[in-house]
Amino acid sequence: MTASKPNLTRRHNLEEMKITVLDNACIFRDGKFHYGHLIIAGKYIEKVGSGSFENDSGSSEEMEYHDLNGKMILPGFANTHTHSPMVVFRGLEDFAPLSKWLRKVLKREAKLNSDSVYWFTLLAQMEMASKGITTFGDMYFHLDSMAKAVNEFGMKALLTRGLVDMDGNGRNRLMENLRELSLSGDRVRIGLGPHAPYTCSKEYLEEISNIAKSEGVKVMIHLLESPEEREDYTLRDLVETGIFETDLIGVHLVQVDEDDLRILKDYDVGIALCPVSNAKLWNGFPPVDRMMNMGLKLSVGTDGAASNNSLDVWKEFNYMALVARIVNEKFDVYALFSESFENGARILGFEDTGKIEEGYRADLTIVDSGKVSYFPNVPDRLISHILFSGNSGDVFATMVDGVWIYYDGNFPTVDENEIKRNALKEFERLEGWV
Repeated sequence: MTASKPNLTRRHNLEEMKITVLDNACIFRDGKFHYGHLIIAGKYIEKVGSGSFENDSGSSEEMEYHDLNGKMILPGFANTHTHSPMVVFRGLEDFAPLSKWLRKVLKREAKLNSDSVYWFTLLAQMEMASKGITTFGDMYFHLDSMAKAVNEFGMKALLTRGLVDMDGNGRNRLMENLRELSLSGDRVRIGLGPHAPYTCSKEYLEEISNIAKSEGVKVMIHLLESPEEREDYTLRDLVETGIFETDLIGVHLVQVDEDDLRILKDYDVGIALCPVSNAKLWNGFPPVDRMMNMGLKLSVGTDGAASNNSLDVWKEFNYMALVARIVNEKFDVYALFSESFENGARILGFEDTGKIEEGYRADLTIVDSGKVSYFPNVPDRLISHILFSGNSGDVFATMVDGVWIYYDGNFPTVDENEIKRNALKEFERLEGWV
């Protein structure tokens, strides 16, 4: 099929617009794979075409052409919950009791400064980009350094300031978070991050809820992660704080009952599931099948590298698909996978991404489906191959807003060696080696 030159005038200045063509690809659209090509104009997908691209316009405009030779194009993955700077704590006392693990982490975390958070956030983005992630949700501190790192690297992120008030400093943290709201922009959004009901009083949650509603910002909170939490509170106990009346992202939600699920449904809460972290910490497995059947908004996160230990959503999907099938043999893992792209983007507050459609942002993952683990490479089997035989090492390239942030083993927007060198220096400082 011959593809004519797209009409770009409705959104863009033709003289300034870079055109990128991704040709001969297997494109994931509407839950299925189709052979065709994409035309990208600046930040946006301008055309989703069938067959191969043919440039018969005679135009002399700059055009970046890529023959993908059958590689898959998917929407960019969203990692809807993590703690990026905690890559420095990966592998620290993996199976120690929680109290011992916390002592080790908190001792080092107290030494973190704006520079270390900056370098570790860049390092985390390198890991995520190499695994096809274009957008992530985070809860940590030094959001100014994190926002700087995200803007420089080129990913998209919802950054929330972790908030607790059990030590008497909750008000100061909240005021700091409010000042950080000004960091919001096109690719970075700032929200509020009350850590959990066991570290935030009801009065504090109520104050956070009121501010979130008045400022129109998102809220991210850990909920019912462990069996111990199940003994301390239910979601019904939190309704009076107003937290569910905010634009809320509930993280984990492993130890939920039917009443909790109804509350999540009634308040249209976005859910970030982190099944690998939950398993590693011996907290259980969320009732994904019941959540899906109730029509809850589900997405996938990795949690931090300190407890996962990977920032790899492919592992999350694989593990969740297998365990959910043990719980319920009729569980539709293909539907969960297909819906997660757009759900993840929406939950994090990005409305025009997570889908390969004309007019959407060009936030894309390209996967090398020519590897032997994808044989037979036919469209109706590719979701199965991604979930059960492929892995994130098959990601060939990752694009955000039409810009390559990862391409064939390289990171075009940053200096990889500089990031690794400075991250190592900060690690050595935290360990007391220098």
